[in-house]
Amino acid sequence: MDTAASSAHKDMYKIARVGLADRVMAVRTAASKCLIKMSASASFLHKTELESLTSTCLRALDGADYDARVAVSDLLGCIIAATQLPPSNRTRPSTGTKNKCTVCSSSSAMVLFVYPLVKSS
Repeated sequence: MDTAASSAHKDMYKIARVGLADRVMAVRTAASKCLIKMSASASFLHKTELESLTSTCLRALDGADYDARVAVSDLLGCIIAATQLPPSNRTRPSTGTKNKCTVCSSSSAMVLFVYPLVKSS
């Protein structure tokens, strides 16, 4: 990953992390889904930002509705599972399991985050 992609991922991470603390549950859900999609291509999420993201996820669960809890718990599971996989398996999940960590482009991940914000306006 080049420096431009890394910089874009870090900027998207900062925005999505704020979204996890939002009062609107649809924003929390969208931020979680965005981070799940980003987790396969942004290795810093399960390396340097693991502790920070874990505590943010636990705070996001407080007062959340069912859909937000499911999305945040999927994110937490995806990030923690990525720490247990060898580096060669992180970007290619096995086809036999129901792994929700899939690879997508940065633009697709941003659409997942922005769509509920545009829809609610």
